[in-house]
Amino acid sequence: MEIYVVVTNYNYGRYLGRCLRSLFAQSVERDKFEIIVVDDASTDDSSSILETFRENIRTTFNQTNRGLAYSANNGILMARGRYVVRVDADDYVHRDFIKSLLLGY
Repeated sequence: MEIYVVVTNYNYGRYLGRCLRSLFAQSVERDKFEIIVVDDASTDDSSSILETFRENIRTTFNQTNRGLAYSANNGILMARGRYVVRVDADDYVHRDFIKSLLLGY
């Protein structure tokens, strides 16, 4: 795995599926990157949305709300690749997002 995408989430269930679908729709092979989602003790439907994607992502759940920096660092610690990029759960990315990282743009 070359690139790890760390997605931080706190009560963004409304956007989370769109974010993950945009990452799955990348123009590079899926074996070039891994998606790690850190849920910061969400109280909305985020966990059920993550459950639908569980086969294709790694997830971790904070027991209590710890904040963005803690969650991002937690995800970075889970990454074992050469590069790490962070995405918020309410973001969605262009289909060449990972490709541009691999090409160095």
